[in-house]
Amino acid sequence: MQLDWEGLFRRYVFDPEKTPYFTPVGRLTKSQAGNEIFVFSLFVGIFFVVLGVAALAGRLPDKDALIVPVFAFFTAWTAVAFWWTRSQMAAAFAALGPLAVLLYCLVYGFAQGLGLWDKVLIVVVLIAWLHYSWRIVRLAAAWPTMPPGAPPRRGRRNPFI
Repeated sequence: MQLDWEGLFRRYVFDPEKTPYFTPVGRLTKSQAGNEIFVFSLFVGIFFVVLGVAALAGRLPDKDALIVPVFAFFTAWTAVAFWWTRSQMAAAFAALGPLAVLLYCLVYGFAQGLGLWDKVLIVVVLIAWLHYSWRIVRLAAAWPTMPPGAPPRRGRRNPFI
């Protein structure tokens, strides 16, 4: 039996229905956009809940700033609200998360023991995340006019056929 590695890669890493990250917003269907919104909301929600817990535990450089856990938990809540309602306002607020983390790093500094390249990598990742967040806001704005898309598939998929 011979495996189709290209087909497996395309199916599990870049499936046009489940992972449409390189598809322009104007060509997305609601089912594709729903998958992308779910993954974004899951990532942002988990990230900011962990950040809020770390802020409450005093593990961040600010130690006493109450606004940090409040903002973190509120951003996690808006990410869940965005997934649930597809609201453009919730998407806009959840998209501000990387900008807030970047501003936090500029005001309070980075964690101790980080080298220059570590800090550069963090800033590059935050800027890339901020750029992607703009796509999420555009996706929320286009949601009402998107075509419905394919119905979800039921059952298990066989990876060998």
